[in-house]
Amino acid sequence: MQKRIISTGIIIMILMLVMSSTAFAAGQANDINGHWAKKEINNLLAKGIMSTYGNGTFKPNQPITRAEFATSLAKTLNLTPISVTNLKDIQTHPAKGYVAALVRKEIITGYPDNTFRPEKAISRSELVTMLVRALELNKMETKIELDKSIYRDVSTKHWANNSINLTTKLGIITGYPNNTFRPDNLVTRAETAKMLSRFLKLEVIQGNLIEKYPLANKIRVKKNDGSELTLDLASDPLIGRNKRITNLRSLLRNDNLHLVLNQANEVKYLKAYGVISEDDLAFEVSEMTGGLFNTQEVKSLAKGNYQFLDSKLNTEVSKRTNGLFAPSEVESIASGNINVIESELNNQLSQMTKGVLSPSEVKALSQGNLKTLEPTLRQGIESRLVKQGLTTNEAQALLDQDWNTLQSTGKNRLVEAVSLQTGLPVDVTKAIFEQNWTRLQRLAEIELIQRATVQVMNSGLLS
Repeated sequence: MQKRIISTGIIIMILMLVMSSTAFAAGQANDINGHWAKKEINNLLAKGIMSTYGNGTFKPNQPITRAEFATSLAKTLNLTPISVTNLKDIQTHPAKGYVAALVRKEIITGYPDNTFRPEKAISRSELVTMLVRALELNKMETKIELDKSIYRDVSTKHWANNSINLTTKLGIITGYPNNTFRPDNLVTRAETAKMLSRFLKLEVIQGNLIEKYPLANKIRVKKNDGSELTLDLASDPLIGRNKRITNLRSLLRNDNLHLVLNQANEVKYLKAYGVISEDDLAFEVSEMTGGLFNTQEVKSLAKGNYQFLDSKLNTEVSKRTNGLFAPSEVESIASGNINVIESELNNQLSQMTKGVLSPSEVKALSQGNLKTLEPTLRQGIESRLVKQGLTTNEAQALLDQDWNTLQSTGKNRLVEAVSLQTGLPVDVTKAIFEQNWTRLQRLAEIELIQRATVQVMNSGLLS
């Protein structure tokens, strides 16, 4: 009897040990007390989505491997492991079945050499890309393209920019306090637990639009299983239709819908795709013009409304010349008003003298009026003429344009002296003194054309 009692006690103790060890492996880790992600880690351990190592540790700060993440993601999606895959480096790996299941769902792709590299740590960019595919937000019919970047260290040309933007908008991942994302940083096991916990709170629904209610901010949807439901939109939802970002009013009845709901059962992401509308065509034409005309302007042009066109083109030409001509000046030139060119020429010639001559003084010179020159400038020219061998009286006669007492050599000396003092080209200065307006106009046109050409070439207008 005593032996039976002892045997029964031993059996009970063994059962208790087995049960406790099983519970420990399934839902506890011995190295996460006080860790910021303890709640999320324990939640995923309890669900069997993530697991501890053999010694009961979770190693929360250790980078997660591609195989570990693939296993956890497949379990999150309730995928059944499959045995066939072409990835050559996981044929005997414990994660093979889960990796193969994700490959079949087009959530994971291998490297070009047909490997998966299961023990390689996964980066933030790679992880969010897989999550976007898991939500099926990467296909043409379901994708909303955000052409800007949320984070200052992620270029719009970064291969994962849209996935980073979408997962941020959906609240799956966040950046750092300095508005960086650090796309190449490795993801720790704790960070993975946090992101998968947020991912689990989202729900994907597909169906068709029955009705929209813009004022109430609701939609009525017929799901693919035939059931109907009315949904509220979240406070800041992403809404797209075909290739453009839009609003609820632009949706059409019977549009196909791909929705992502948050934990409150509100629509956080809505992508509609259906028949091509006028707005869709206008968007495509706007894209073809490189954004020169927005969709509303394209629609106005299609209806024969050209009233805004002149103003738009004048602004664009001004912009493409880097401000060489203001929009109003472009309009004047287009109307045949060359006074704008003359004014611009005076400004440009003034700049060539590095401010020695003001635009009004340049204009006075072009009219043959040297008496308007500032005394300091006149003295400077006179000094240069004296240094060239003229007497003071001869220099003053030149400046007073007393051509009766001077030879042609004296005129040339004056031209050179003014050119040296002001920085104006000799041929321009000579044309001014000779009042050869045809020659001056031609020189001015050449100067402006050269400057405008440089501005236009640098602006990329011809690219």
